[in-house]
Amino acid sequence: MIRTRRLLGLVLILLAVPCFVLGADRARTLAQAMAAAAGRNQLTITILPAASGAELQSYAGGSGYLSFGQTAYYAAPKTPGVTERRNKGSMTLSTRFGLKVDCGRGSSFFAEITMSLFAVDPSYSVSVDGVRLTNAGTPAVQRCGSVTEHRVEVEVSTARPAGPIGSTVSFSAAVKY
Repeated sequence: MIRTRRLLGLVLILLAVPCFVLGADRARTLAQAMAAAAGRNQLTITILPAASGAELQSYAGGSGYLSFGQTAYYAAPKTPGVTERRNKGSMTLSTRFGLKVDCGRGSSFFAEITMSLFAVDPSYSVSVDGVRLTNAGTPAVQRCGSVTEHRVEVEVSTARPAGPIGSTVSFSAAVKY
């Protein structure tokens, strides 16, 4: 804790020194350059609705909510943009969504996106583009600034009791050099 305070104090002193030595204009220029360098490789991930996918609700503020609607193993599909496939012992619901990664003003053209499940439930599985997600994370590479369309599938065991299913898929990104 003391070491962290010393380091923080040293950083604050190093940031304050240019104000006294270089003058206000140079200090302001230095601060702007540091802010630009810090924001240069800032990545932003945006979840977007796909034309052929389910309705994406509340996709502001860094999160999106895909609704698969209500369904039953022996009922016909009701939700537009959601397809259902019935297998022996399970049912798979799928839809599409868009994913955009903005890489800031950095020099990289690609970002590595990691998709992971917040919590794993053995009664159903979640896959994106055919890859089953876990809480460990699954990487994928995407060109910065492009919008790519992906397919999410939820396979539910028929042994699972009736009720809502809620899973949180987390997306994180890092610059790929």
